[in-house]
Amino acid sequence: MIINTFTYANDLRVLLVEDFFPADLLEQLTEMCKTSETHPDDWHNPEWSKLRKIHNGNTETYKHLEETFRDPWFYKPLQVIFQRPGNDVYNLEYVECKLWADYPGFGPLAAHKENSSEIQGQIFLTDTTHTVNGTSMLNDDKELLFTLPFRNNYGWIMEKCQETMHSREFDVIPATVRYSLIFWYDYKARK
Repeated sequence: MIINTFTYANDLRVLLVEDFFPADLLEQLTEMCKTSETHPDDWHNPEWSKLRKIHNGNTETYKHLEETFRDPWFYKPLQVIFQRPGNDVYNLEYVECKLWADYPGFGPLAAHKENSSEIQGQIFLTDTTHTVNGTSMLNDDKELLFTLPFRNNYGWIMEKCQETMHSREFDVIPATVRYSLIFWYDYKARK
């Protein structure tokens, strides 16, 4: 995992991560993404859109993914980076993950902050790279700071995601499916 850090003026940090998943898990996730059109028992549309599918979490690969997110070996580097001086009494605790498949016509996502959990990440899963289809990071005045490229095994992790403004400026690229894996962690007091 390669991690770069972007720090906002208000001291919030966003990690820009490359090679997030190990190669074996990435290969399994890529194969799982390809099933969004062929395995209807594994995917569903949310009530509010026919242009997004969400994986049901019912496959062995998905269960392996969740075990990986729960493994201290995997999340400890994130915990160390998000540790603040004088605040050493918390561990990260995995909350959940969701695999999304967004289709052309879904549209851009307006500037927003999250309403749950403390740390949120999004990792892109794709066979091609698109320079304008990643997540955009904004300041609190909703001014664009930068947009991430949409490329395989790349993405972001926000601390205090309820305070960090972000969006997607553009619709899904025509004739593609935009796969991304969203995940959440909370802080848990050490015993």
